[in-house]
Amino acid sequence: MKKFLSLCLTGAILFAMLAACGKTEEFEAPVGMKLASDTAVVDYCLFVPESWVVDLSTGVTSAYHSIADPSSLTVNVYGVDASIPDAETYFKTYEKNFCRRLRRYAECGFIQSFARRKQRDAV
Repeated sequence: MKKFLSLCLTGAILFAMLAACGKTEEFEAPVGMKLASDTAVVDYCLFVPESWVVDLSTGVTSAYHSIADPSSLTVNVYGVDASIPDAETYFKTYEKNFCRRLRRYAECGFIQSFARRKQRDAV
């Protein structure tokens, strides 16, 4: 039952995330929800159920249900250079850096497996 409830709450939260707003104060939270993000700092609106506890103390938008029920949601936003149009270009661009920092990344040959999967999917 807890898994089902967590799944339903996650679905509601994801739905609320998709109801994003601009940086204006002209928005209404969906019924039963409250704003969890600081629109003065981030370019999105995150709505969570009204009973959830919002935590912005870490610099990341997050909220959790309660101490007794640790269901939680955390949102981080990362930008990608506009000159990188797809995942393959991204990984090729940063492959040396990944290999230097992540030994297992280098061992598994991620770029090669990514390229093989892309070729297989194209057929």
